[in-house]
Amino acid sequence: MTRDQGAQPAARDTLSPLRLRELLTEVQDRVETILDSRCESARACQAWLAATRTLTARLLVDPDLDRALGYVVDRIRTLTGSAQTFLAAAESEDDALIITHWSGPEDEYLGRTIDLANTLPGAAFSARSPARTDDCTNLGVPLENMGHALILPLGCPESVLGVAVAVRPAEELPYSEELVELAVGFTEQAALTLCLAGARPATPDLVADRDRIARDLHDHVIQRLFGIGLSLQGALPKAMVPEVRQRLSTAITDLQEVVQDIRGSIFDLHGGHDGERGLQQRLEYAIRQQTADTALRATIQVTGPLSVLDRQLADHAEAVVREAISNAVKHSGADTVSVEIGVDDDLTIVVTDNGWGIPNHVIRSGLRNLEQRAEKADGTFTLGPGSRDPEGVAGTRLCWSVPLPTGAS
Repeated sequence: MTRDQGAQPAARDTLSPLRLRELLTEVQDRVETILDSRCESARACQAWLAATRTLTARLLVDPDLDRALGYVVDRIRTLTGSAQTFLAAAESEDDALIITHWSGPEDEYLGRTIDLANTLPGAAFSARSPARTDDCTNLGVPLENMGHALILPLGCPESVLGVAVAVRPAEELPYSEELVELAVGFTEQAALTLCLAGARPATPDLVADRDRIARDLHDHVIQRLFGIGLSLQGALPKAMVPEVRQRLSTAITDLQEVVQDIRGSIFDLHGGHDGERGLQQRLEYAIRQQTADTALRATIQVTGPLSVLDRQLADHAEAVVREAISNAVKHSGADTVSVEIGVDDDLTIVVTDNGWGIPNHVIRSGLRNLEQRAEKADGTFTLGPGSRDPEGVAGTRLCWSVPLPTGAS
């Protein structure tokens, strides 16, 4: 067969170097987007798994289910990127749920009942099935500016403890399918862990094991950490490079914080969960939780006996510290924040940072909540600039103070 004289071979498209470079850049961008998405998914999975492991570890040393449920609610709010999360629990045979735990602002709804028959949480509880909605008007509580909700049953095979409800503002994205799957997996594991913990009494062997672990931590681990810290302190003056001195100093500070954490764990293992140390641990945990993934350095100083505070004042103290640290992390631009708590005739909490202050456009519902808490307890709440440092930075100073009940101090 001969080629037709008039036909020409198909011309191949040739790519200019510029066009080739553009295509390679597009491919690279797509690959990076895919990899970033997968890395983000992997990080999210790790965070949920870490939350499950932490819950299990906490229950081994502290079988208090009330605090464990508070942790579950806090982690759901943080890991789902929600503004508020609450747990509505089935505490009786009545046709209603009771809000027992709350994470985020507007916690004045604690203790409120939610009907099973005419609300989305009630429907999810009865069906034992998670639900999503873009209509927050039927959650049983009036939540302003909220447009997306995720409802997660929390229960064992034999019973349902309640439902966790997480909400986001209307202007934010709805909860994704992937996030729902991760949240459901966490709540299922958490519920099973809580049920097992509630059914397991503290046997004599378990108590003995806790005491042995506590002794080992004190006699061996802490002493070795002290030795390492002393060695680093001895090496600090010999370091000629400023960056090395700074890293050594940071390592020494970190070791001191680790020792404090281990001492807290030892206290827990010995069964000290109430009173002064218990509240201080709650406050320290609240600070660590809020600042865990940030560069913010937080310190806490307590003057006076926390043990004289009743449960209501202790809950107030934790709420104030959580809200103040949350604002410092989100809005202040600070790199240090200090928490000072004094107990005498009053409970006084002062939180200061070295940032640029809270912007005017920030929604202040959480701060209004602290003001209302102070007013109900016949106390005061002030928020304003702090004392200027040598560089002229004032930062923010929050002061929350209420009188102690007669005879408490």
